[in-house]
Amino acid sequence: MASHPQSNALKDLVVFIIVLAVMATMIVGFILLSYTSLLPVSQPDYDIIIRGGTVYDGSLNVPTMADIGIKGDKISAVGNLAGRTAKKVIDAHDSCSRSFQGIYSVGLLRIEIKYPLITMESG
Repeated sequence: MASHPQSNALKDLVVFIIVLAVMATMIVGFILLSYTSLLPVSQPDYDIIIRGGTVYDGSLNVPTMADIGIKGDKISAVGNLAGRTAKKVIDAHDSCSRSFQGIYSVGLLRIEIKYPLITMESG
């Protein structure tokens, strides 16, 4: 039984369309992969965030609960820093107890925590 020439042409067309679809999928995948590798890597907002500490601002006002954001050797922000990121996060809620002590250094800034005080020195 001889095969019909139109059925061979139809099979060849189907194979061609499948190969073309596979190649198009590979090209689109390569483009998407290349694009995502070019996206910038997000940097943290601060070097250190101290979350939920009691802040005395030196004005003799009532102390407030706030977060402290530190970049380099400077305090960059004081307030609600929810949603902000840092290389190191210190949770002042849980870490300040009568026996807690810690000294953290960032460049020229030194942060010393001795319950219930946090002292910061620069220079």
